[in-house]
Amino acid sequence: MSLWKNKKEQQKIFSEVANDISNNESGPLGLLLQKDGQSVAQIATNYIKKVRKGGIIIDAGCGTGFFINEITNGMINTCHIVGIDLSTESVKIAKQKNETADFIVCDMDALPLRDNVCDMVILRNVLHHLSTLKPLGNVIGLLNSKGFMLIDDKIRGNPLQDIFFLAYPLVPYNFKMILRENAAHIDRYGNLPPIIYRSPKEYVNFVKQHSNELTILELNYHGFFLFLGVLSVLYHFFPRLSNIHMPLYKLYSLERRKILRWSAVSMTIVVERV
Repeated sequence: MSLWKNKKEQQKIFSEVANDISNNESGPLGLLLQKDGQSVAQIATNYIKKVRKGGIIIDAGCGTGFFINEITNGMINTCHIVGIDLSTESVKIAKQKNETADFIVCDMDALPLRDNVCDMVILRNVLHHLSTLKPLGNVIGLLNSKGFMLIDDKIRGNPLQDIFFLAYPLVPYNFKMILRENAAHIDRYGNLPPIIYRSPKEYVNFVKQHSNELTILELNYHGFFLFLGVLSVLYHFFPRLSNIHMPLYKLYSLERRKILRWSAVSMTIVVERV
């Protein structure tokens, strides 16, 4: 698949599922994913507090603006936030939900921004949709000295996740539509956007390749693929389960235990431009 076809496919699918993603944020699984997102948002806000007054923060691959909502909730009047995304429909929804931020429809390979202009760049759940990590070089160029870059993305390693994606083409259409209703990026034909899951080592090695420019400040793992996946199915077939108050969020404290790191499906890495 050519890079151009890959991007056109991404743009088509994400534009189509934009409304579904936005609507599913309030569902049972959506609430769990929001909780997971809040923990990442807390990491982001810790570094945003270090950004100078009037600084520029870029959310690259902002989608429908969910994460911008998280990091602007009750704070940030002193920073200028810009969301960029390849999907016109996603940006349209993001604008409706975030009146204080600006948005640009653009490609990460052709960013309409000057180098050294940003104090912080956030890339959340976007890199696994890219065929290469080369666009990260463009993003690094945006950062000024002492600027922060936060990468939060899906990772390879959980065998259950690997099995699911290998088996996905064999999943019945009706079941794909159930997954679509539960905040998955699936279009009405049952197609997923292009996905490449990389190992944490690949991201760390990329930073090391730019060691003259970047320093790693923080690295965390999070997310349980099996648990969330089972819940999404159970909630669909047994709606009353969503009324049961289970200590679900406490499970996120387990992910910091090294013995369970194999089950993590996401990682957060924060780097600083030196």
